[in-house]
Amino acid sequence: MLQPEPDAGGEFAARKAAEAERDQLQAKLAKLADEAAVGQATANQRILTAAQELNHVQARMTELEDEKQNILQQAEEHRQQLQKQAEEFQHFQAHIAKVEGEKQKKIATGRRPQAAAAETSRRAPSLPG
Repeated sequence: MLQPEPDAGGEFAARKAAEAERDQLQAKLAKLADEAAVGQATANQRILTAAQELNHVQARMTELEDEKQNILQQAEEHRQQLQKQAEEFQHFQAHIAKVEGEKQKKIATGRRPQAAAAETSRRAPSLPG
């Protein structure tokens, strides 16, 4: 019978030790790969959540911008309406001033003939009666 060489037993043990170390390293690598996959999935979920929140914020900003434009449009329409009313009021005041001026002129013109007649009657000599 052949007997293994004394060195062959050491070589066999070294090979078994190397295989055991390789198996341990492969197990550690698989564990790290699993942890990396879990970490990547967690990161992906956070990114997805952040993207959804960003979309929500952008949608809200769009709504607010639309509301702002609507308010600005209403404010401009109201400003134009107030300006038109102010112009109408100024025209009305000018008309009142014109009518008041004409009234004062008529009153003054109406008093002149009366004042002139009174003055004439004062100056006219009295006729003996």
